Amino acid sequence: MIGVLGGMGPLATIDLMQKIIIMLTRAATDQEHIPVVAYSDPTIPDRRAALFDPSQQSPLPKMIAGLKGLERSGAEYIVIACNTAHHWIPILTDATKLPILHIADAVCAALSIRARPGTKVGILATNATLFSGFYDTRLRQHGFIPVRLTHEEISTLEQSAIALVKRGEIEAARPFVRDAVNALHSKGIEVVILACTELPLAIPRDVSRSMTYIDATECLAQSAINWYRDRRSLLSSQTNVADASRGRR
Repeated sequence: MIGVLGGMGPLATIDLMQKIIIMLTRAATDQEHIPVVAYSDPTIPDRRAALFDPSQQSPLPKMIAGLKGLERSGAEYIVIACNTAHHWIPILTDATKLPILHIADAVCAALSIRARPGTKVGILATNATLFSGFYDTRLRQHGFIPVRLTHEEISTLEQSAIALVKRGEIEAARPFVRDAVNALHSKGIEVVILACTELPLAIPRDVSRSMTYIDATECLAQSAINWYRDRRSLLSSQTNVADASRGRR
């Protein structure tokens, strides 16, 4: 069973669930769908505030409580529906017995199929995710060149779009996302990572047709599905071997 640590924010959690259940899974019956359990706690303290100001309330205690809740619910593998929360992955990994998939690893796996090493890749993310640097590190490890908007563009375009989505004003957020993508395009960027789980919800349709963009949430969902299928295949093989062994006896 896949466990989703969410609530950061709630719409982003729903988007991840929809991508696992509807967009990326072909199923004709209930039984063909993938088992998922979600822990969505919107009261988890703001990740950006905590990262930039140590005096702010840490999100860690509630995120760890969420992991424990997922463990008790039968989850065997964890995905987190928030890019910025991955800054605390080392601590979260130590706090649970379950493996946690890093969203930037899922993105780099998808990007390696769609772009060549040496490609300049634009990152649209919160200033906290960019400050953490885990995307830059992983992209460079895979041979890509990360590119960001200016600090002013991040504040006026990306942060505005994210704030609007969190308020449920998705249509109002679309122009900001379009302008952010166009700003990267003007820098010669042809591939853009939507590295905040709110941004895919507000990507304008004309942008999705005109540029190559990587939806980090979709990459995370696909990697979770791949884990489930690999796990199911392994367990099925082990069962067949055990049945054959008992038959020989």
